[in-house]
Amino acid sequence: MIYTSGYYFLSVGSMVSVLSLFQAKPPVKPDPPRVTMVWPWVVNPVGKHKLILRGQNLDAVQSAQLETSGMPMALAIEGKAASAPLPDGMDGKLFGSQILTLETGILAGTPVGDKQIVLTGKNQEKAKAVVEVTTSPLTPEKEPNNDLDQAQEIIKLPCRLLGTIEKKQDVDCFRIDLKQGQTVEVRLTSRGRGSVLDPLITIQAPDGSIRQKAVPKPGAMDLVVIHTAKNTGPVCIVVQDSFDSGSQSHAYDALISIIK
Repeated sequence: MIYTSGYYFLSVGSMVSVLSLFQAKPPVKPDPPRVTMVWPWVVNPVGKHKLILRGQNLDAVQSAQLETSGMPMALAIEGKAASAPLPDGMDGKLFGSQILTLETGILAGTPVGDKQIVLTGKNQEKAKAVVEVTTSPLTPEKEPNNDLDQAQEIIKLPCRLLGTIEKKQDVDCFRIDLKQGQTVEVRLTSRGRGSVLDPLITIQAPDGSIRQKAVPKPGAMDLVVIHTAKNTGPVCIVVQDSFDSGSQSHAYDALISIIK
């Protein structure tokens, strides 16, 4: 037997057999599901909730459950994952190009705080996402609220708003009443929870004059605006995308509080 150049030559009488050695390739593992955003990412423990997950390879999800202090809660998967292209040429691989809808059971008795959603794929690969459970009241944004004349009135503070900049050049306007010298804080979360919103907040008088404007500091996940009223009367808090972009994934969570 002679070995040369990766071949074995075997001679049996006048016959020569050539055997080539091939290294078997390892099986290719499928890409696991990946979640980039859950909306809404905060829910009350009252009633059932629909959760829309954005991500990649969500069509491979076979089951989902919510981890609680007791037994994990199975989450219902509504239909198949759907394609959801992002606007303005955003990278679908980075931000996710599929959405999948889950439904929770009743969350009564679930302790407050962040809870994990665990997704299981076809080959038992796992993906995780986070949803917050809170007993604080949540106020959904209500359309139309696209200009100061249609601003959604917020009567009771603190108020935690859940909203979406749904399309290009969309703005969400909220009206609150302040007394002279009162200080209001607006704490907006978007990118820290996977939203593609690049937030811009302006605080305006009812006549449209701008009292304050703010965008996140470089590297910051939240946008915090603090404004002190010079006069007694209404002001409008206006939320929009810095680049006038918008989609279902331009979501935000804004906590409005009087801090002084």
